Amino acid sequence: MDRRTRRTRSHLLSALIDLLETKPLNRITVTELTERADINRATFYAHYRNVDELFDELKIECCAMFRELVIRHAEEIRHDDTSGIVRELFEYFNEHERMFTLLSRNGDDTIYADIVTELQTALTDTVLPLKRLDRKRRCTFDRNDPAEMALFAYQFDFISGGLVSMLQRWFTNGRRESVETMATIADNDVNTIGPGLFETNLAVIAAEYAEHDPQPGQGDAEPGRGDR
Repeated sequence: MDRRTRRTRSHLLSALIDLLETKPLNRITVTELTERADINRATFYAHYRNVDELFDELKIECCAMFRELVIRHAEEIRHDDTSGIVRELFEYFNEHERMFTLLSRNGDDTIYADIVTELQTALTDTVLPLKRLDRKRRCTFDRNDPAEMALFAYQFDFISGGLVSMLQRWFTNGRRESVETMATIADNDVNTIGPGLFETNLAVIAAEYAEHDPQPGQGDAEPGRGDR
């Protein structure tokens, strides 16, 4: 995207946020949007089909930040340190109150579901390849183990969904607690899902996978056993 295109889209997004302060999304027209952004209608239609498409881009840009956040803290997460990313999540929500209020008001809270999905995907793509390191600093993750893959996905779902639910409740309740308090509570909760719990749950899920998909030679009856 060249500089002129970035500038045009930035002006349109800023104009959209300003208009959302005074009216719902479904009442904003292309004409008033382009007038506020000081951009002609032809330029608008060169980039977007309608106002809803511009609104969707606003949500996409918002969610992209969460992927960047995971990437920035990936190395810490791989070493079971989640305090940095959790604190930054709450700081980001706190600093962008206006945007999240407008997005949730006009998106019927779907923005939170989008954030959960973005976090799940980013964690899987960025953190999953290195589950954890053993004492010799070697990667112990087995990508070919379907039980491990399934358990990681479930745990990432649990963590992402839980964090975003906390953020949403904190936000809708007027952010009465401080960022520091919420970040500490959330990080304590996330830390309950550590390597020890992973190993415990892995034993549970691995047993079921083995039962449904036994290794060659397992679960086969001895020849003639049924005739005894």
